[in-house]
Amino acid sequence: MAGDPRVGRLGFGVLAVLVALATPACSGGPDSSESDVRVQVTLRAQSLTGGRLHGSELDRAVAILEDRLDRAGIGGTVTQGSSSRVFVRLDRARTGHGNRVVELLTLTGLFELYDLEANLVSPSIDSRGFPVATKSLYDLLVGRQSPALEHEVDSWYLFDPDKDVADGPVATKRLLLPNGTLLDGWLILGVPPKSAVLECGIGEVVCPGIAAEFPQKDSYYLIRHDPPMAPELNGGDLHLEGTRQDFDTTTGEAIVTMQFTDEGADKFEEITNDEADRGRLLFNLSGGTGDPAKTFQHFAIVLDREIKSWPSIDWEAYPNGVSATNGAQITGIGAIDKAKDLALVLQTGALPVRFEFLALRETSG
Repeated sequence: MAGDPRVGRLGFGVLAVLVALATPACSGGPDSSESDVRVQVTLRAQSLTGGRLHGSELDRAVAILEDRLDRAGIGGTVTQGSSSRVFVRLDRARTGHGNRVVELLTLTGLFELYDLEANLVSPSIDSRGFPVATKSLYDLLVGRQSPALEHEVDSWYLFDPDKDVADGPVATKRLLLPNGTLLDGWLILGVPPKSAVLECGIGEVVCPGIAAEFPQKDSYYLIRHDPPMAPELNGGDLHLEGTRQDFDTTTGEAIVTMQFTDEGADKFEEITNDEADRGRLLFNLSGGTGDPAKTFQHFAIVLDREIKSWPSIDWEAYPNGVSATNGAQITGIGAIDKAKDLALVLQTGALPVRFEFLALRETSG
């Protein structure tokens, strides 16, 4: 799949990210009715690692939710309840508006950019340097366990006898064994130290190591995660005021434009230069014949640990990498509300907790 133009290539001065970073779908989309209703959404906060939730994390998360509502022009109040519950109340909204609020507030918004081939680890990359997709999380992890390194593992999963995920990720094995014993046929597997699991599949156009477009199943990848070396860039490298919803001047579709900070732009140019050098070297090592696109390297765009796009670096057209001066744009999002919500999620930064949707209630105003 390397070099496939459908994946998206980096153009001069602008990263054209041909990808839909849409917020998760929620059944029963917003209604066109203008009837005023009161909306209350109930959420439950959970630690990103599955461990104990700290009050400071929840306080910060509530502030981010309030900022998201304000930027979206929705308005409302966010209050903390017992048992890590959070209540979001809108006193005046149109019928069905609560669904958009759920989508907006439950997206963690963890934004990362990886040098894909340089950071994928076994079994997610082959001897030729091509990405390999694994069909199940169990198969991805089972051959990567090391009892000697268990004290360094910070992400664990519980699998049932059918090898499906029953719980996780959590920070310690103990959290998966409330009674201290493991049932027959069940298994606990850890993510190797200094690595993370990425996912790609349903809802995307193409995924690394998958030959077909619009995959019908999810696949998993193991990638090095060792900040600040990997991922090479994250949400902190975006200039928030330069991140906004806009329209493509050619197609008229809704997009999100992003600007890097000065440091982020430098890192982006350095990484794309490294990818161009690596692609050229691989081509020369193969004898300097054949299709150069097969040696193009990729830059993975990741949201909440899901690969949304993996643009290729054309080392022939851009031997020194790509300038980040003009920023980047995310296209293929769809509805304008989706683009607006994605932009403001990036503007407000990632949540320090994970919010689980519990209930939505709408009553006549």
